[in-house]
Amino acid sequence: MKLFSMDNLSRKDAVRIIGMFKETIHEPILNSLKILCTKPNRPIEDRLHFSALILSLEKQFEYCSTDHQLIQWLTANEYFCVATEFTIHEELKNVYRNGINCHEEQTTTGVLLPLEFQFQKFFEKNDLLIKTIDNINRILSDESNTSHYIKRKAWQHKRNLFPANEIIIPYFVYMDDAEINNPLGSHADPISFVYYSFPVTPDQSDIFLAALFKSRDYKMFGNKKCLHSLVNKMIFLEKNGIEISTSQGIKKVYFVLGLLIGDNLGLNAMLGFSSCSSNYFCRFCKLSKKETCVMPCEVKHMLRNRKNYSEDVATNDYKKTGIHEDSVFNSIPSFHVTYNYSIDVMHDIFEGICHYNICHIIRYILDMKFFSDLQSLNDRINSFNYGEIEIGNISLSPITNDNLKNMHLKKTAREMMAFIFYFPLMVADRIPEKDEVWIFFLNFLEIVEILLYFNISNDLIEHLAELIRQYHLDYVRLFNDTLKPKHHFMVHYPLVIRKSGVPRNFWCFQFEAKHKEFKKYARVINSRRKIPITLSFKFQLKFAHFLLNETSPEIVSFADCHMQNTCFSDFIHNYKVRQGISSDFKIFSQCIYYGKRFKVGYFITQSLDSIPETALLFQIKEVVKFSEEKFPYLLCQRVQIISFRKHYAAMEIGNVNSTIQYSSYHLQRIDHCRSPPMNSHKISRGMLMVRPKIIY
Repeated sequence: MKLFSMDNLSRKDAVRIIGMFKETIHEPILNSLKILCTKPNRPIEDRLHFSALILSLEKQFEYCSTDHQLIQWLTANEYFCVATEFTIHEELKNVYRNGINCHEEQTTTGVLLPLEFQFQKFFEKNDLLIKTIDNINRILSDESNTSHYIKRKAWQHKRNLFPANEIIIPYFVYMDDAEINNPLGSHADPISFVYYSFPVTPDQSDIFLAALFKSRDYKMFGNKKCLHSLVNKMIFLEKNGIEISTSQGIKKVYFVLGLLIGDNLGLNAMLGFSSCSSNYFCRFCKLSKKETCVMPCEVKHMLRNRKNYSEDVATNDYKKTGIHEDSVFNSIPSFHVTYNYSIDVMHDIFEGICHYNICHIIRYILDMKFFSDLQSLNDRINSFNYGEIEIGNISLSPITNDNLKNMHLKKTAREMMAFIFYFPLMVADRIPEKDEVWIFFLNFLEIVEILLYFNISNDLIEHLAELIRQYHLDYVRLFNDTLKPKHHFMVHYPLVIRKSGVPRNFWCFQFEAKHKEFKKYARVINSRRKIPITLSFKFQLKFAHFLLNETSPEIVSFADCHMQNTCFSDFIHNYKVRQGISSDFKIFSQCIYYGKRFKVGYFITQSLDSIPETALLFQIKEVVKFSEEKFPYLLCQRVQIISFRKHYAAMEIGNVNSTIQYSSYHLQRIDHCRSPPMNSHKISRGMLMVRPKIIY
């Protein structure tokens, strides 16, 4: 089954590999066993044992010798359900058949995955529904976390539409185009993928395919024809629900659309609003583009709502209203597009505003001769040591004058995130203290850091709103430039956070990564005829493998090659006595926790109030794994912070081998660590610096 689910193998390749294995390994072993079984002097017990083994081996590939046999077996065992091909458009076209001009009906179709089947099987696996209900109750009872989606006003309003005793689970839907062929080739033909995820499951990394169709069909025939089948299914899931088997019996669960998410282009198109090039482009408010170019903050009385939305739809003039059509999603009882409080900091910030800021700042740095020329600045940037943790997020493309002219650097969103994070360490030593442009950049970094918090209090939301207002005023004043549409969407960030929670819970990073699976598979198949069906079929095989695979992804992983002797034996034994831990322990130099590597020599922080200036810094000395404990412990040494240098947005530290006192050593369970691991960086002035990652 794993062969059929691999992205780099077509179904034909999987069948061929199985056939080769049968021919070269399986059948020779089987024949040898049959010969051994037929020897006359073989004891009867051995013959019975060999006969049972032969019978078992003969059935080994009974259900997967061909993909047809595999599908039959998966369907019979309820691991596979056929996707629905729905009609988008039908028309008669002139075609030539055997030299004769005739009319033929041409049907444009899309593919809708079996959502009821997928939802049911997903929540039945490993009793996930009960775990999800427990997780929801935990989130609701956790007073320290006020920023989860289900604790914010948008979901509370939806939840109140249903009886309190019913099980209601929200899900997010994302739609985006992805080019599966060469985007510059003659066969470029992007596909529109619709994914969904559940924000309340214990592991929120699971993303599934809901529907797909060709992008040119979506552009030609629009939302209502391409999305009507999906919307009807979403209405059914909300009104009728699904019965799910659990360890506590059968539960009736209703699934409610929480948010439609995506970049501005995709969201505006999906919701029926005009694009960002239009005069009225904002899906949150009714300001014109001319007004948004200078408006630093949100105008409350201009926000869209059900009433003015209905009036604009009745006007039927998108040039005056920014609305092309009454959204097909408004037919879902609990949903309305004016209350879809969703933003994407990936595209807005890291693929948009960061580029504008960095280009303006680099121009300023060169104009002020802080660096002699662009080449010397590039040399400084390229010589900066990002450290082991961020080494995979380095862009090697030099910054060119054309990049600065076009206000766009050749960096992905993740590369830009790393670049602006370390930019102060790269260049701040050349920039004077209290330089107003540099202060502008440091204030922008504070905005970015707040947007990446896991929890944002109401007071911090107010502070964020003021920071954004001041940022916009400074941007216009310092660079003599107008605000762009992505700048304008920032003014609505505080509103969105109040309504839907922290932006990182619905940004597009994980959904964009999902495209890679389909792109990789598309490269190993030759046919492009009805490619949406082919891709959906592949996903269903991957989903079947997901259901059959009982093992859950490891939260914490170790490697034996990283085992070492401890240098703190007495300290660990004393800790065991104090905590009442009786189990043995092993020492490792590193471990992987939720995909992050915690390694000896890396740094972590603890903060009293999430403010970098008050953070305490620790260096990992050993990773301790007690045999009876679920999570490992980090044996850390507190590091002396000389000062927090605001000009560098970083901590200056002294010799990492010197400690404040012996009691500065402590053991911290890894799941209690609120800081991701960090590296130290030696900058050009010889200072050893650590950029604190208290929040991401």
